[in-house]
Amino acid sequence: MTQPLRVFLFILLAAVQIGVPLSMIMQREHTLRDGTLYKFRTAPVDPYDAFRGRYVALRLDASSVPSSAVAGTYARQQPAYAGLGTDSNGFAEVTALCAERPETGDYLRVRVNYVNANETWITLPFDRFYMDEHDAPRAERAYWQNSTRTNLNTYVAVRVRAGAGVIENLIIDDLPVAEYLNQQDQSP
Repeated sequence: MTQPLRVFLFILLAAVQIGVPLSMIMQREHTLRDGTLYKFRTAPVDPYDAFRGRYVALRLDASSVPSSAVAGTYARQQPAYAGLGTDSNGFAEVTALCAERPETGDYLRVRVNYVNANETWITLPFDRFYMDEHDAPRAERAYWQNSTRTNLNTYVAVRVRAGAGVIENLIIDDLPVAEYLNQQDQSP
């Protein structure tokens, strides 16, 4: 192999190694900048990932889709598209579940988790809110204390664009989680 060919192959390989992660980052940043904001109601789960660190594990109310909104039949782990809308309180809800990508409106690529006669359970593409190692346990406790089906001031803010969803922030008691924790530190 000639020296110029080796240099060319090295440069090509380096460009690919830089280009792939850069393109993934750019897609998420584009979604955060231009995506539609949805608020998903949450319920608590216990968190830790040895490789990625501490996080607040999220379970979203929108992961249950009533049979009336489901088009067709689905098998476990089958990919699908969840059309999104908002309910009367301004929270995200799945308005339709279909096998084909919707032509209009916001949607998320999801996986079917479980199907019964009344509803279909889906796996949404986000279930963790990563944060600082020291703040995550406190945030988790605050999240557990404030997450109930009747509490409308704790939710996750998600930007949605072209089938992808990116978590913008975890909101606890109507405050971004970092601000909520700072406020708790300052109270007597």
